[in-house]
Amino acid sequence: MPRRRPSPAFALAAVALFAALGGPAWAGDLARSAQQRISGSRIAANSITGRQIRNDAIGLQDLSPVTRARLKRGNVPGNGSVTAAKIRNGAVTAPKIAAGSVRDSDLGTGAVTARAVADGSLGAADVARFAGSVALDFGPVAPGACAVLLSAGAAPDRADANISEDAVVVTPGSNWPAEALSVTAVNSSDDSKFRVVACNQTGAPADPPATNFRYLVIDVP
Repeated sequence: MPRRRPSPAFALAAVALFAALGGPAWAGDLARSAQQRISGSRIAANSITGRQIRNDAIGLQDLSPVTRARLKRGNVPGNGSVTAAKIRNGAVTAPKIAAGSVRDSDLGTGAVTARAVADGSLGAADVARFAGSVALDFGPVAPGACAVLLSAGAAPDRADANISEDAVVVTPGSNWPAEALSVTAVNSSDDSKFRVVACNQTGAPADPPATNFRYLVIDVP
Protein backbone atom coordinates (compact mmCIF):
# COMPACT_ATOMS: atom_id res chain seq x y z
CA MET A 1 0.00 0.00 0.00
CA PRO A 2 1.57 3.40 -0.95
CA ARG A 3 2.50 5.72 1.92
CA ARG A 4 0.33 8.83 2.22
CA ARG A 5 2.09 12.19 2.40
CA PRO A 6 0.80 14.72 5.00
CA SER A 7 -1.60 17.20 3.53
CA PRO A 8 -0.73 20.92 3.49
CA ALA A 9 -3.43 21.49 6.06
CA PHE A 10 -1.88 18.97 8.47
CA ALA A 11 1.60 20.51 8.11
CA LEU A 12 0.22 24.01 8.76
CA ALA A 13 -1.60 22.78 11.86
CA ALA A 14 1.61 21.17 13.22
CA VAL A 15 3.57 24.43 12.80
CA ALA A 16 0.82 26.36 14.57
CA LEU A 17 0.87 23.90 17.47
CA PHE A 18 4.68 24.17 17.78
CA ALA A 19 4.45 27.96 17.92
CA ALA A 20 1.63 27.84 20.46
CA LEU A 21 3.67 25.62 22.77
CA GLY A 22 6.58 28.09 22.76
CA GLY A 23 8.70 26.19 20.26
CA PRO A 24 10.89 29.11 19.11
CA ALA A 25 11.56 30.17 22.69
CA TRP A 26 12.43 26.60 23.66
CA ALA A 27 14.75 26.24 20.67
CA GLY A 28 16.44 29.53 21.54
CA ASP A 29 16.89 28.47 25.16
CA LEU A 30 18.42 25.19 24.00
CA ALA A 31 20.91 26.97 21.75
CA ARG A 32 21.83 29.45 24.50
CA SER A 33 22.19 26.62 27.03
CA ALA A 34 24.54 24.70 24.72
CA GLN A 35 26.62 27.80 24.15
CA GLN A 36 26.88 28.40 27.88
CA ARG A 37 27.86 24.78 28.58
CA ILE A 38 30.92 24.89 26.27
CA SER A 39 32.00 28.45 27.03
CA GLY A 40 35.59 28.72 28.22
CA SER A 41 34.47 30.81 31.17
CA ARG A 42 32.49 27.80 32.39
CA ILE A 43 35.57 25.49 32.53
CA ALA A 44 37.50 25.50 35.81
CA ALA A 45 41.26 26.01 35.61
CA ASN A 46 43.26 22.76 35.28
CA SER A 47 40.06 20.70 35.03
CA ILE A 48 40.76 19.36 31.52
CA THR A 49 43.19 16.41 31.41
CA GLY A 50 44.60 14.35 28.58
CA ARG A 51 41.72 11.89 28.86
CA GLN A 52 39.22 14.58 27.83
CA ILE A 53 41.23 15.68 24.76
CA ARG A 54 40.82 13.70 21.55
CA ASN A 55 44.04 12.41 19.97
CA ASP A 56 45.55 14.88 17.48
CA ALA A 57 43.02 17.55 18.53
CA ILE A 58 45.71 20.00 19.76
CA GLY A 59 47.66 21.76 17.04
CA LEU A 60 50.66 24.08 17.13
CA GLN A 61 48.33 27.07 16.85
CA ASP A 62 46.71 26.09 20.16
CA LEU A 63 49.99 26.48 22.06
CA SER A 64 51.21 29.69 23.62
CA PRO A 65 54.00 31.61 21.84
CA VAL A 66 56.39 30.79 24.70
CA THR A 67 55.72 27.05 24.37
CA ARG A 68 56.14 27.16 20.60
CA ALA A 69 59.45 28.97 20.98
CA ARG A 70 60.69 26.36 23.47
CA LEU A 71 59.68 23.55 21.13
CA LYS A 72 61.65 25.13 18.30
CA ARG A 73 64.73 25.38 20.55
CA GLY A 74 64.32 21.74 21.51
CA ASN A 75 64.66 22.33 25.24
CA VAL A 76 61.31 21.02 26.44
CA PRO A 77 61.17 19.97 29.20
CA GLY A 78 63.65 22.35 30.77
CA ASN A 79 67.01 21.09 31.94
CA GLY A 80 66.69 19.44 35.32
CA SER A 81 62.89 19.55 35.33
CA VAL A 82 62.52 15.75 35.22
CA THR A 83 63.85 14.25 38.43
CA ALA A 84 64.12 10.61 39.50
CA ALA A 85 60.97 10.98 41.62
CA LYS A 86 58.97 11.79 38.46
CA ILE A 87 60.05 8.67 36.57
CA ARG A 88 58.16 5.43 37.16
CA ASN A 89 60.30 2.41 38.07
CA GLY A 90 61.21 0.54 34.91
CA ALA A 91 59.98 3.34 32.62
CA VAL A 92 63.42 4.16 31.19
CA THR A 93 64.58 1.19 29.12
CA ALA A 94 67.79 0.70 27.13
CA PRO A 95 66.36 1.96 23.79
CA LYS A 96 65.49 5.29 25.48
CA ILE A 97 69.11 5.95 26.53
CA ALA A 98 71.34 7.57 23.91
CA ALA A 99 74.60 5.79 23.14
CA GLY A 100 77.46 7.20 25.23
CA SER A 101 75.16 9.33 27.40
CA VAL A 102 75.84 7.41 30.65
CA ARG A 103 79.20 8.36 32.15
CA ASP A 104 81.16 6.98 35.09
CA SER A 105 79.91 9.86 37.25
CA ASP A 106 76.29 8.85 36.51
CA LEU A 107 76.73 5.38 38.02
CA GLY A 108 76.43 4.78 41.73
CA THR A 109 78.89 2.62 43.64
CA GLY A 110 78.08 -1.02 42.93
CA ALA A 111 75.43 -0.10 40.35
CA VAL A 112 76.86 -2.44 37.70
CA THR A 113 76.66 -6.05 38.86
CA ALA A 114 78.05 -9.22 37.29
CA ARG A 115 74.66 -9.94 35.69
CA ALA A 116 74.85 -6.65 33.78
CA VAL A 117 78.23 -7.48 32.20
CA ALA A 118 78.14 -9.61 29.06
CA ASP A 119 80.38 -12.68 29.07
CA GLY A 120 83.65 -12.06 27.26
CA SER A 121 83.07 -8.30 27.03
CA LEU A 122 85.82 -7.20 29.43
CA GLY A 123 89.42 -6.84 28.32
CA ALA A 124 92.64 -6.58 30.31
CA ALA A 125 92.34 -2.80 30.58
CA ASP A 126 88.88 -3.18 32.14
CA VAL A 127 90.00 -5.37 35.05
CA ALA A 128 93.61 -4.36 35.62
CA ARG A 129 95.18 -1.25 37.07
CA PHE A 130 98.04 -1.69 34.59
CA ALA A 131 98.38 -4.02 31.62
CA GLY A 132 101.07 -4.41 29.01
CA SER A 133 104.25 -6.29 28.17
CA VAL A 134 107.89 -6.02 29.14
CA ALA A 135 110.91 -7.59 27.45
CA LEU A 136 113.21 -9.59 29.75
CA ASP A 137 116.40 -11.54 29.02
CA PHE A 138 117.33 -13.93 31.84
CA GLY A 139 120.35 -15.57 30.33
CA PRO A 140 121.44 -19.08 31.41
CA VAL A 141 119.72 -20.56 34.48
CA ALA A 142 121.51 -23.43 36.26
CA PRO A 143 119.70 -26.70 37.08
CA GLY A 144 117.53 -26.31 40.17
CA ALA A 145 118.27 -22.57 40.36
CA CYS A 146 116.10 -19.48 39.97
CA ALA A 147 116.82 -16.16 38.30
CA VAL A 148 115.10 -12.87 39.13
CA LEU A 149 114.61 -9.75 36.99
CA LEU A 150 112.83 -6.47 37.72
CA SER A 151 110.13 -5.06 35.44
CA ALA A 152 112.06 -1.89 34.68
CA GLY A 153 110.33 0.26 32.06
CA ALA A 154 106.90 -1.34 32.45
CA ALA A 155 103.81 0.87 32.76
CA PRO A 156 103.78 1.04 36.59
CA ASP A 157 107.46 2.02 36.56
CA ARG A 158 106.85 4.75 33.98
CA ALA A 159 103.93 6.07 36.03
CA ASP A 160 105.96 5.84 39.26
CA ALA A 161 102.95 4.06 40.79
CA ASN A 162 103.01 2.15 44.04
CA ILE A 163 102.02 -1.45 43.21
CA SER A 164 103.57 -3.05 46.29
CA GLU A 165 100.16 -4.30 47.52
CA ASP A 166 98.74 -5.19 44.10
CA ALA A 167 98.40 -8.65 42.57
CA VAL A 168 100.63 -9.25 39.54
CA VAL A 169 100.13 -11.91 36.88
CA VAL A 170 102.71 -12.57 34.15
CA THR A 171 102.59 -14.80 31.07
CA PRO A 172 105.67 -15.42 28.89
CA GLY A 173 105.59 -15.32 25.11
CA SER A 174 105.40 -18.45 22.96
CA ASN A 175 109.21 -18.63 22.62
CA TRP A 176 109.69 -19.26 26.34
CA PRO A 177 110.89 -22.83 27.22
CA ALA A 178 108.00 -23.58 29.55
CA GLU A 179 108.99 -27.26 29.84
CA ALA A 180 112.27 -26.24 31.47
CA LEU A 181 111.55 -22.95 33.26
CA SER A 182 108.57 -22.00 35.43
CA VAL A 183 107.63 -18.32 35.81
CA THR A 184 106.05 -16.43 38.70
CA ALA A 185 105.64 -12.74 39.56
CA VAL A 186 106.17 -11.32 43.03
CA ASN A 187 106.15 -7.85 44.52
CA SER A 188 109.35 -5.91 44.87
CA SER A 189 110.89 -3.64 47.47
CA ASP A 190 110.88 -1.08 44.65
CA ASP A 191 107.24 0.04 44.89
CA SER A 192 106.82 0.76 41.17
CA LYS A 193 108.23 -2.55 39.91
CA PHE A 194 107.48 -6.25 40.22
CA ARG A 195 109.90 -9.17 40.07
CA VAL A 196 109.71 -11.96 37.52
CA VAL A 197 111.18 -15.22 38.81
CA ALA A 198 112.28 -17.99 36.42
CA CYS A 199 113.17 -21.35 38.01
CA ASN A 200 114.90 -24.25 36.25
CA GLN A 201 112.98 -27.42 37.04
CA THR A 202 115.29 -29.75 35.12
CA GLY A 203 118.70 -31.28 35.71
CA ALA A 204 120.23 -29.43 32.77
CA PRO A 205 121.13 -25.77 32.24
CA ALA A 206 118.48 -23.67 30.47
CA ASP A 207 119.20 -20.59 28.41
CA PRO A 208 115.91 -18.90 27.48
CA PRO A 209 115.83 -16.28 24.73
CA ALA A 210 114.85 -12.70 25.36
CA THR A 211 111.09 -12.88 25.83
CA ASN A 212 108.15 -10.50 26.01
CA PHE A 213 106.18 -11.06 29.22
CA ARG A 214 102.57 -9.93 29.28
CA TYR A 215 101.47 -8.67 32.67
CA LEU A 216 98.41 -7.55 34.59
CA VAL A 217 98.65 -5.46 37.76
CA ILE A 218 95.36 -5.74 39.63
CA ASP A 219 94.39 -3.50 42.52
CA VAL A 220 93.54 -5.64 45.55
CA PRO A 221 91.38 -3.92 48.20
